[in-house]
Amino acid sequence: DIIVYTWYTTIEYLRAYGWYTLFGLCFLYYIYKRFGPKSVYEWATTRDVAAQEKKLDGEGALARMDAVQRARERLQQENDLRAEEFKRRQAERDEVKIAEKIKEHDNHKIAASGYDKKRSRLADTLRQNGEGFNALAGGSGGSSFRRAPARSSRGG
Repeated sequence: DIIVYTWYTTIEYLRAYGWYTLFGLCFLYYIYKRFGPKSVYEWATTRDVAAQEKKLDGEGALARMDAVQRARERLQQENDLRAEEFKRRQAERDEVKIAEKIKEHDNHKIAASGYDKKRSRLADTLRQNGEGFNALAGGSGGSSFRRAPARSSRGG
């Protein structure tokens, strides 16, 4: 009877508070792993070893500093080379763009001169035929766009 009661009570508790219990246990496990006896021991020993190395190894520190300085210089040289390469490529791209713009301008100039030649030939033809030609208004012959107002007589 007590076993059945305990079983049902446990089931009801898990049904009501199961997620909270699960998250709480996970949190406690994390805290134990983070601050448990082994991690505290490891932290203390690594700290002591690092302090001892700093005290005893002056030459090693100088060697590390020299190695770091050489690595910085090497990286700076690589960056300088990359910058020069980038500038060279950029100059090439600029030259290509300028050449394309010049070519495009020349093509427009040629097309415009062809248009002007056709236009001047048309004007010469119209002049020869006796028609006056105004480039802004068009030929003098033909009908006007505006029509004359219609005259109507109203009684009066």
